[in-house]
Amino acid sequence: MYQINNNTFINNKSYHYVARFEQHTLNDTLYVNNLKHTVYKFDSQTKELLPYITHGKGWVEGVTPNGYILANYNKEKKLREYTCIRNDNNIWELESPFESFSLFKQYALAWKGKREYANTCQLIDLETGKVMWEKEYTEAHIDLVIPFEDKIVIEWCTELSSDKKDKIICVEIPSGKVLWENSTSGNYKKYGKNRLVSFWSHYSTVGPSKNHNQYAEIDTETGEVYIHKFENYNKEVFTTMVYKDYLFYAYHSDNSEYSDRMGVGIIDLRTHEMIQEYDIDFTRGDCNYIKSMGIYKGDLYVEVETEVNHSDIHVFELEEE
Repeated sequence: MYQINNNTFINNKSYHYVARFEQHTLNDTLYVNNLKHTVYKFDSQTKELLPYITHGKGWVEGVTPNGYILANYNKEKKLREYTCIRNDNNIWELESPFESFSLFKQYALAWKGKREYANTCQLIDLETGKVMWEKEYTEAHIDLVIPFEDKIVIEWCTELSSDKKDKIICVEIPSGKVLWENSTSGNYKKYGKNRLVSFWSHYSTVGPSKNHNQYAEIDTETGEVYIHKFENYNKEVFTTMVYKDYLFYAYHSDNSEYSDRMGVGIIDLRTHEMIQEYDIDFTRGDCNYIKSMGIYKGDLYVEVETEVNHSDIHVFELEEE
């Protein structure tokens, strides 16, 4: 069982836009994209972010085993321009209406388009830049994509206030065959070789949301869903991550009595029990919410955005009992 101990604080003034703290781990090294012109390489000894890739035009969308994908926005065409670069050579270029390139193996899923492209995605071959297939669901927008070894899970969501027409499909890679689908939406994270897990807790102005206090687990081999409710849990939870057999979740509360409280909790994924919550001591600003989390070499990194374009990183030691 894990316990959270010791808060080491890193002031992040030098690294605005570390909002993209979703771990880019390659060859046991953590990379952080600042959404400008630089990818930073994390030094676990000095706890510094060191410039790794710098480019004058656009930004680095992702790091590949033998290069990287450079992205740029063309204002005249209102399209993204993606370039695959290896050994300082341009391998291919692609114009796309999609804002996100989710890289896995030799493929990328292009998604998160605007207007008529919000409900569509395309699989891209990273060797050639060619579109292999396209998926569309007109009732909702794509909210999440999660790749596995030989398949990818795609989630479409409607707005919180609208009639729910959510949809999740599992697609075989590279054929594009749909293996299963269901409508149990959630902010899913990968767990093990064939599991997706989600914990969501939210109150809207009209009361609890449909999935309030809900833990959900999907078997990606069959599409079978397991649901567990944490009754009487009254905090807001949006950000989660999985490490080993545990789900870490960031919580805060809109209740005036607890408006200054936020922190990190842990759910044991083997027993579905909440085992600890740990409040974070932070300096308040105009934003004040936990934007992302990551674990690297046994330490938990929590990004607290306190001002627009400014985050503080809190580092916690994880102790396994």
